[in-house]
Amino acid sequence: MGYPGALSTLSTGYQQGQASPSRGNRATMSNSIFVQGIDKEVLPVCATYGTGLIPWSPLNRGWLAGKYRKGQDLDPQSRVARGDQFTDRPDSPSEQKKLELVEQLIPMAEEAGTTLSHYALARTVTSPTVTAPIIGPRTTKHLEDNLQALDVHVLPGHLRRIDDLVPPGTDV
Repeated sequence: MGYPGALSTLSTGYQQGQASPSRGNRATMSNSIFVQGIDKEVLPVCATYGTGLIPWSPLNRGWLAGKYRKGQDLDPQSRVARGDQFTDRPDSPSEQKKLELVEQLIPMAEEAGTTLSHYALARTVTSPTVTAPIIGPRTTKHLEDNLQALDVHVLPGHLRRIDDLVPPGTDV
């Protein structure tokens, strides 16, 4: 069953303002440091119509957890090594770009006094439109670790640096 005002893609009707905030509008879309395709068009529409965004995959299937690093062997049980249908091959151009970006983001997270995963989760909730990211932990330990991101604040200067690495409106 669908929900009034819920969407996973931005519909033409929604863009034209046919949704009603009184219906409890909410949207679910992927959003992370690596997936900022919705930042330029979708988030402003959500803000205009009072729609909360519930983004999924804020750690980009483990990439923003620091799970995959340049020069390190893949864990054979990882999604990337197993050839997960939603993850590109490790030697693909997009995955090589992600490896480069991870190496640039880790020092930013360290500068903020936190881990890459906490930093990435904290960045996701900087948008006032985001109501609750779907973090998808597999274990209680993952959940407890991810909740520590609630205490992390990403500085405005860092947000600009992230946008320089992955401009709003683009995906890696």
